[in-house]
Amino acid sequence: MKNLKTLFLLLFCGLMLLSCKSKPINQKIDKKKEGVWIDSYSQDGTNYKSYEYYKNDLPVKNGERTLTEKSTKQKNIKTESVS
Repeated sequence: MKNLKTLFLLLFCGLMLLSCKSKPINQKIDKKKEGVWIDSYSQDGTNYKSYEYYKNDLPVKNGERTLTEKSTKQKNIKTESVS
């Protein structure tokens, strides 16, 4: 009986995990923008990322634009002190 409960619990948890879906990004329905649209672009050497929300190809919510920082690699130089 204990094994049956464990099996049922594992099956239930597995079904719950399989039913989870994330919201689609940059989706078109009948050639119209729908839902969240994320766009990355560069202007004057600066990288930007914009988030906009659409319904029936019309913007619903004001988009937000953020500046994306370029990742720079730095070398760590160890200095030895001589005494």
